[in-house]
Amino acid sequence: MADYSQDWDEYRKRRNLALGIGFSIFPAKLLIWGISRVLHNDEALSVVGSVLMFCWFSGTIIASYYAQFCPCPRCGKQFSNKWWYHKGMAFARRCVHCGLRKYANDDSPIS
Repeated sequence: MADYSQDWDEYRKRRNLALGIGFSIFPAKLLIWGISRVLHNDEALSVVGSVLMFCWFSGTIIASYYAQFCPCPRCGKQFSNKWWYHKGMAFARRCVHCGLRKYANDDSPIS
């Protein structure tokens, strides 16, 4: 029997990275707002804020795709995608190619 726990741990790391980057907008926005209140220079800070927001947006997209296209531990194909079918890794319950259940640690059938 194969043990897929390390593969699922890798998916969890990817998912948590995407969520962490995605939700980091709230403390980043508060930090930018706090710095603008201290420096009283809204024009210069708006440029810095715009650059930071672009970097955050790009990082969110990259991390989301990194988590979305995690391979299936059993067959190695994309877990939730076929060329004509896309459910999304967050909502997929089983591999669309081989039928492995999400977070299954081995190949044993569910009884």
